[in-house]
Amino acid sequence: MKTFGEIAPFEILQPAHQRVPFLFSSPHSGAVYPDDFINQTKLDSLSIRLSEDAFIHQLFFGVVEKGASLIFSNVPRAYVDLNRAAFELDQRLFKDKLPSHLVIHSPRVEVGLGTIPRIVALGRDIYDDVIGLDDAISRINNFYFPFHRALESLLTDLVKKYGYAVLIDCHSMPSDSNAFSQTRQADFILGNRHGISCAHELTLAATQFLEQQGFNVVLNDPYQGGYITEHYGAPSLHKHALQIEINRSLYMDEALIKPTGNFAMIQSILMQLADHLMSLPDQYFFPYHIAAE
Repeated sequence: MKTFGEIAPFEILQPAHQRVPFLFSSPHSGAVYPDDFINQTKLDSLSIRLSEDAFIHQLFFGVVEKGASLIFSNVPRAYVDLNRAAFELDQRLFKDKLPSHLVIHSPRVEVGLGTIPRIVALGRDIYDDVIGLDDAISRINNFYFPFHRALESLLTDLVKKYGYAVLIDCHSMPSDSNAFSQTRQADFILGNRHGISCAHELTLAATQFLEQQGFNVVLNDPYQGGYITEHYGAPSLHKHALQIEINRSLYMDEALIKPTGNFAMIQSILMQLADHLMSLPDQYFFPYHIAAE
C-alpha cells in the first residue's frame, strides 16, 4: 500500500503548448488508500472503493495531447471528498463537538456524504466508531485546499491567456442507481446547475454529440453538478463549468472494479467529444449565452 509520502495527492498533466482554454478534472478517481485509513475502516479492500470514480482520469488522458490540461486526485473520495465545500462535516462522524464555524449543513451531509464521508455507496459505514476532528482538519488542510488552489490557479491562468476558461468536471455513476427518473437508464448525465454554470451552447453541443452516438443523455437529473461545478462555474467571470457523469457499466466491471473490453471504445468516444467541445467558437463563451433548460 503506497502512502502520500510516496505519491502526489493530485497530479496536473499539461501539454507542452496549451492550445485551448479547457481544463478537465477528475476529483473522485483517486485510488491511493493510506495505511492509517485502511486501519481505520471497517470495510474490505473492494467495498471501500464503492464511491470511487474508478479509471475516469484514464478515460480522459488523451485531452493533454489535444492541447488541454487535466487535473486528477490520487486521494480517494472515501478519505476526503474534493467535490464538497471545505467543511461539509457530519457531527455523527466525530467524537469532538464541531465548532459552528466549521459546519456547512447540506443534503449531502445529511446522507453521510460530506467532505469527510461517513459512508460509501450503498450506504455502507466506513468506520466502526467516531473519529477525531483533528484527523478531518488534517485531511482538509493537506489534500482538499491544495487541490482547490491548483484548480483555481489553472482556471485563472486560462482566463488571462484566452479571455475565458472551460472546466469539464468528470465523474462516473453506478449503473444500478434507482435515483433516475427516466424510463431508460441514463448513459450520461450532464450537470450545468440548471443552466447557470456554463454557456448554453456547451451543454447543447455535448448533449447532441453523445445522442448522435446512440447514448441516452439526461440533463441535471439527479446530478446537477456538485460543489466544483457550482463554485467554479461563473460565466459572468468568463469561467464555464459542465459536469459529466458516465454510467460505469459502459466501461468497467462494477463488481470487480476492472475495465472491460469496452474501455478503449468509450475512451475514443470521449476524445471525440472533447474534440467537438474544444472546437466550439469563442463567441459562445464571451459574451456568454445562458438559457434556461
